[in-house]
Amino acid sequence: PNYAPRAPRSPTSRIPMRNLSRRMMSTKPTQSYISCERRGSLAAITLQRPRALNALNLEMVRELQAAFQDASTDASVRCLLLTGEGKAFCAGGDVKAVMLAAKEEPPARGNIADAFFREEYTLNAALAASDKPQVSVWDGICMGGGAGLSVHGKFR
Repeated sequence: PNYAPRAPRSPTSRIPMRNLSRRMMSTKPTQSYISCERRGSLAAITLQRPRALNALNLEMVRELQAAFQDASTDASVRCLLLTGEGKAFCAGGDVKAVMLAAKEEPPARGNIADAFFREEYTLNAALAASDKPQVSVWDGICMGGGAGLSVHGKFR
C-alpha cells in the first residue's frame, strides 16, 4: 500500500448480510480494512473495522502483512505506528467469521480458517523479528490477536 491520507469509506461499500462469513474470511478482498499514512519517517497503520472492534479477518491480516512488508523494506521508514479506529485497538481475531467459515468447509490444512491462523502468526513473527521499532497505541480494547500484533513492539 502507499502511505497516503485515507479517504472516507463509502456507505455503499458495506457488505450485505447474506454470505457474510464467506465474504469476511474469503481470499478476495471486498474493501480495505486498514489505512496507511506516511508522516515523515513514520509509517502509520490504522485498523479500520470499528463496528467489529477492529477484529482481525483474513483480508485484514493480508493487508497488514503487505503494509508491514512495504514499511520494513523502505529505508526512509524508521518507525511503524499501529492504531485502531474507534473504541478498540483490536479485539483479536474475528472468531465468529472463523467459526462460520469452518462450518462451511471441512477441517483441513489450507482451508480459510487454517489460512487465517497461519497467516496471522506469520505476521506476528515478522513483527517480532523486525529491526524497526514498532509503537502500538492501545486506546481501548486489546485482546488476543490485537496483543499478538503489538506485544513484539518496543512501546505499547
